[in-house]
Amino acid sequence: AREGIRGMNTVWFLITTIIGGAILGGIAQLLIPGRATIPVWATILAGVIGMFVGSLVYYEIFGVQKGFNGNWENTTRGIDWWRHAWQVGAAMIAVGATSRVLGTRRR
Repeated sequence: AREGIRGMNTVWFLITTIIGGAILGGIAQLLIPGRATIPVWATILAGVIGMFVGSLVYYEIFGVQKGFNGNWENTTRGIDWWRHAWQVGAAMIAVGATSRVLGTRRR
């Protein structure tokens, strides 16, 4: 039964990471001046990268926890807005870099 719970946690982690990456990638696209035009899959991937990098940098700078342990731990009792701000910033960088490689920019 324990392996089933661990497997379910992995599935839930992947689902929330993909959904969170899609949201962050979309927000990053909206915030980048000149809007990047990249495929949806690249937007999601850039959002996932932003999610990981933003969280890791945030945790490292503020010493919240000792590295990533497979769980996105909140640093507050409610929504962790500061961590999400770092994630959006990292996603903007990832979307911008991806648009330079894959896409074109509209003005």
